[in-house]
Amino acid sequence: LAHLIDDIGTGPRGLVRLGTGDWNDIIVNEAFDPNYARTQGESVFNSQMALWVVPRAAALIEERDPALAARARTWAEGLRGPVNDAWAGQWYRRAWVGPNTPVGEDQILLEGQIWALIDETPDEAQRATLVNSVFERLDEHSPNGALRVENQQTWHVLTALLTWGYSQHEPTRAWEAMGRHSMTATARTHPAQWYGIWS
Repeated sequence: LAHLIDDIGTGPRGLVRLGTGDWNDIIVNEAFDPNYARTQGESVFNSQMALWVVPRAAALIEERDPALAARARTWAEGLRGPVNDAWAGQWYRRAWVGPNTPVGEDQILLEGQIWALIDETPDEAQRATLVNSVFERLDEHSPNGALRVENQQTWHVLTALLTWGYSQHEPTRAWEAMGRHSMTATARTHPAQWYGIWS
């Protein structure tokens, strides 16, 4: 927690810094200015995740270090406003890789949506819009799970989290998603594809 708060910290918009990359290995390298992305870039994905994870991590250290636990909770709550500001109208932006360069402004990226659904970040109207945007643009037309970006590939680590996010609001959709996002479904829809279906 101290490393997250003191070393990684937040960038100009108050979101968790990208550093060398949040969980996506190539987000910094794809930026127009990778040096800016590394030093000042910000991750909506990790900020949303921190809203859910940090209070739970703080509870684990409460007895040992109550001051750090309190500091961590306050720090995490400070992310809520900047995360809300990342709302683009129908989905959340994914990151900022330049001073005025958001990722996910004009297209939905699954990474920027799943932790918002898990943490219940959006208000009720935004949540309904977000679930519909994810389903209609990324999930509905894919035979084996939601796409990372429209017309691109499925990343099962993301679709597993999406199933969890759906379960917070629409259990029936979550159950259907779990079956469609399975490795069995991938093997059936892409029988000649060997990667991604190891068991």
